Amino acid sequence: GGSAGSLCSSCTCKALQDAGSLLWWQSFGDSATFKDAAGAAMCTAQANDFFVLLGLQLAAVAVVVVFNTIMKTTTQLLAFFEKHHTLAEQETSIAMAVFVGQFVNTALVSLLVYAEISTIKNRIKDALQGDASAFPLFAGSYSDFSEQWYGVVGAQLMLTIIINVFLPLVPLITATLVNCLLPCTTSGVASQQALNRAYLGSDFLLSTRYGMLLNTIFTCFMYASGMPILLFVGACICFVTYWIDKVQLLRFSRLPPQYSSKLAMYILTTFKYAILLHMVFAVWVFSATKVTGDNMFPRPSLSAGFDATIQGWVDEAFGCVLQDTEADCLATASCMWGASCVVDTASQEWRDYANFSFFQRLFNAITFPYFLFTLLFIVVLVLRWTPLWPFLSAIGGLVASLVAEQWTKMRNKNKVAQEPTPEAPKPPMPDYLEAVKAGRFGNFAVDYNLTTVGKYADLFENASNLEMFRKLSPYSSLLDPGAK
Repeated sequence: GGSAGSLCSSCTCKALQDAGSLLWWQSFGDSATFKDAAGAAMCTAQANDFFVLLGLQLAAVAVVVVFNTIMKTTTQLLAFFEKHHTLAEQETSIAMAVFVGQFVNTALVSLLVYAEISTIKNRIKDALQGDASAFPLFAGSYSDFSEQWYGVVGAQLMLTIIINVFLPLVPLITATLVNCLLPCTTSGVASQQALNRAYLGSDFLLSTRYGMLLNTIFTCFMYASGMPILLFVGACICFVTYWIDKVQLLRFSRLPPQYSSKLAMYILTTFKYAILLHMVFAVWVFSATKVTGDNMFPRPSLSAGFDATIQGWVDEAFGCVLQDTEADCLATASCMWGASCVVDTASQEWRDYANFSFFQRLFNAITFPYFLFTLLFIVVLVLRWTPLWPFLSAIGGLVASLVAEQWTKMRNKNKVAQEPTPEAPKPPMPDYLEAVKAGRFGNFAVDYNLTTVGKYADLFENASNLEMFRKLSPYSSLLDPGAK
């Protein structure tokens, strides 16, 4: 009776909290006004558990942010030992290292720690002789993207990403304070060189900024299927980062080195993998199931015949479904049926069938388009690394041009042909010499008689030179005053 009453009280408190009721805030602590029959605060235990969980989530977010900052600094220091030939190569290496480290720390660690995959969990447990505490991955509480996952892991991810909106302000605020204190801190400087160095400003590095933005973009795209607001948050981060970096570059930083376009173009080429990651997780998110076993999202059928075919493949994969007699069923090694040839829902085989029936999760009207485009995307990425890609690109360009041509013909097929409007006759162009004499060139010289130009006067003082010039010139009528 006590455990049942405690469970009922916890459920009531959780319902009050989810509803945002003021009664929940009045039902725990010494000043509680909402009490149980024994006169004790009804929701004290539940509230303590909630605040402990909230504190752990905030601590986890703080740890992620601190580790990301440490990782960014150490990556810059380690890059000097790689001995790159150019600054662009060094900055590209730093950017990718910062991105990979922060992305694993931000997006993947929490996903793997809270995930529960029973098959991997049991194998790890057997390998560690029953003690899986040394390897906490895949031993969490969530086997799918359920509503509880979004309340715990999703909220933690959201808070971590939102903090990234304000992280670019830290170097700007630091630079502002340092700039304001420079008159005080440089009052005892002994040389002009040291004073110039103090006012030079901090370095403006593109590599770390690119790495942090890549982490934000990939994380937002990865979980945007289940949390679409992440796209808006990511856009806000890019907007805020742009203006903060612009102010810091123009007001508080020293002149940066002359970067080439290699780093920027390399970063742009990685965006296609963010799209691929988004589509892969969209298939998983849109086919997720609740704790109760219901679907998180609807799964409309593609077609009755297609569903029957897929179900046949699933039945063939779990062969005991096809057995007709009890003897045949019990003789199957990996049978998920009970002793009376009824499905045993407590067996591990049935759990694998229910949780990882990929055919049922993939082939429906919601997830199948994502799955199809994901496969096409992967095929294109693989082909780009093969010698066939130039040939396929040429064929694709030819097909695209033919399709565009046919489309244009189809659009113009039903249009009434209109005769072109005749153009008004243009006035004849005047002769060049006539235009010169008529002053059509405005304030320019009325002729091109070089003999009247001062700097050529010395040359044409020689009569032989002047005579030769007149004979060779096509404008002899202008050059010879006596010509008619």
